[in-house]
Order: sequence, then C-alpha cells, then structure tokens
Amino acid sequence: DFARDTCIHDAFAAQARLTPDALAVVCRDEQLTFRELDARANQLAHRLKALGVGPDVRVVLCVERSVEALVGILGTLKAGGAYVPIDPSYPREWLAHVLQDTGAPVVLTQQHLRGTLPPHTAHDLCLDSDAAELARESDVAPETAVSPEHLAYIIYTSGSTGRPKGVMIQHRSVLNLRLALASTVHADAQKAERVSVNAPLSFDASVKQLIQVLDGHTLCIVPDEARADVGELVKRIGQDALDVLDCSPAHLRLLLEEGLLARESIPRRVLVGGEAVDPATWSHLAA
Repeated sequence: DFARDTCIHDAFAAQARLTPDALAVVCRDEQLTFRELDARANQLAHRLKALGVGPDVRVVLCVERSVEALVGILGTLKAGGAYVPIDPSYPREWLAHVLQDTGAPVVLTQQHLRGTLPPHTAHDLCLDSDAAELARESDVAPETAVSPEHLAYIIYTSGSTGRPKGVMIQHRSVLNLRLALASTVHADAQKAERVSVNAPLSFDASVKQLIQVLDGHTLCIVPDEARADVGELVKRIGQDALDVLDCSPAHLRLLLEEGLLARESIPRRVLVGGEAVDPATWSHLAA
C-alpha cells in the first residue's frame, strides 16, 4: 500500500522529477518526455480548475488514441477531477446517457470528434485546436485538495443488460495495482521499459497499461489503424521495440499467426488475461 497522501498525479510528478528527459509516451511520430508531459498536463489542469473541476468532479474524455489522451487523463487528475473515457464510435443514445449521468462540466475532445457527440451542456475543450491557448497557462502544478480516497476515473458499462452504469475507482486502488505491477512484471527490469497501450481507453484494462508510466516506463500507444489490422499491429510492435505487450489470448493467437515471433524485435514479456489461453497458442509458443 502507499502513503496516505499519495495520488496518481503525485506519483507521476515525482517520476518526472527523477527522469525529466526520458521518453514518457509515444504514438506514431509524436512523443513527449516526462518533463513535457508534466508541463502540458499542468497547463490543462489550470484551465480545468477555472472551469469548475475539483475533487470528485467528472471530466468526460472523448479522444482518439493519441499522446493527447494521456495529457487529458493526467491534466484531469492534476485538477483534482475524475476522468470518464468514452468511445465516440458508441451509439449516440449511450453517449447521451453518459454525458448526462456524469454531470461533467467539461468534455475533453479533439476538433474532428466534436461532431460525433450528442447535444450536451458541458464545455467542450479541444486538446488539439485549443493547444495554443492552453500553452499560455502556468506549467506549474496547481494546488488541489485531493486524497487517495477521491475518485480517479469512472468506466461505464456497455449497457447491454440495461442502462449503462459507471464503475467508480479511487486513486488508492490504482496505486495498489501499480505496486503489484512494479513488483512482478518489472521486478527484474534494469532500465525503463517500453510498454504497449493496446486496450481501448474506455475499458479498465487500459489503466493497467497506462499506470506503468508512473515507474518511468515509456508508454507506446497503439494507434487505431494498427489495432484494427493485425499485420499493422505486428509491424508497430517491431517499430516501437516493445518490452511488454498486454493483450487478450485471442489477440495473441492472431499475432502469432501473423508471424510475431519471426520479427527481429519481439516483446520480452506478454501479459494476457480475460480468458483462458487455448492449447494451440501454448503449442505455438513452445515450438
């Protein structure tokens, strides 16, 4: 367990002080160091606070898989809020319910996605087209009265068995997961590792991948076009020189069939979960 006064954004800020020039996140050709990511998240946090965000206040995050997604998440946490990731491809009825149910005063999005959202009363803040305006904010972290018991994020269910419901998670729970990962997955790491962010941001599986940045590891966000094409994903895994790949057993089977193990650069560790690994996959790995 962690100290009582520790939150996710505090842990990230501490890591940014330790390794300011190390690479924190990369997606396609865009990348940010820990210093750059911390500064941009701080600037966003100041704007969010001015828009009414504070402890346990929800901020809806509707962005594509990008470096900006991580800026949005950290900026929300630094403002004291809880981020609520939504997938713009979901039905408008689902999106409308979540936007109303959260009571969020702000929606973080990107200019090309604004038109996908149903009518809502929250303030739209575009992380791309509003970037110049956000850059005028202070890059020093704002003061917030947030504790480990405050909300960090809310993930909404699909609503397939009824109305979508939000599952609320505190900072403390996320940091306990961080400790478990650091003491198992990265227990023998001699240097910062490169970790895939392959899960949809609106699924809680993404949290396990994202929080590895808190211990100095580089997040390699898999872009949408690579997630949709197994061949492209195999190429991306090689290009990103991943150390850790996190995926479902079914996804792993497809990657193996596509020739993942024949690549020059393959992940040192693969994390799988959500279902049993089938015998054919074990046989493929053992061959």
